[in-house]
Amino acid sequence: DCSGRIGLVFDRVTGSSGMERLTLDPAAVRSSARELAELHLKLHEIRSPAGLPRQADLLRSRVAGNERLTRAQRDRLMALLASMPGEETLCHGDFHPGNILHTARGPVIIDWMDASSGWAMADAARTSLLSRGHIETSEAAPEVRDAMIRYHGFYVERYLEMAKADAAGLGRWFPIMAAAR
Repeated sequence: DCSGRIGLVFDRVTGSSGMERLTLDPAAVRSSARELAELHLKLHEIRSPAGLPRQADLLRSRVAGNERLTRAQRDRLMALLASMPGEETLCHGDFHPGNILHTARGPVIIDWMDASSGWAMADAARTSLLSRGHIETSEAAPEVRDAMIRYHGFYVERYLEMAKADAAGLGRWFPIMAAAR
């Protein structure tokens, strides 16, 4: 009993993560990235269950609490956030290859602690920013960094293609998601 509150029930899942699979088969950059995008879009086709936190509320709180921003920057981001149309899509909040386990029954998405009800494109922008940040801070060999850059590009390309969206729509979310991070 969760006393009327939403709760998470975890299953034990055994499998290799998307990151592990990519490390084992670097030639699979394109197919792995496209698979990630397709799985993300399938997730975004699900209407969020009642009781999940609202992504807009989480973003407002995180932007308001970001002390690295000036008051004017926070105000601009809050206005931009307020201008976005409402959505009630199931959003993961931390969707990346390390949170996908490939099991005998297929891919399983793990680490739902940041799940919310909100904008699919904002969730995709967060995935893109996580990937770009990982690339920027990586001390990997040049060929691995090149593979990571290609992976990110293939993910974004496939996601936008399937979502029938454009890069500008995704890009509108970058400042908000970066400030909330």
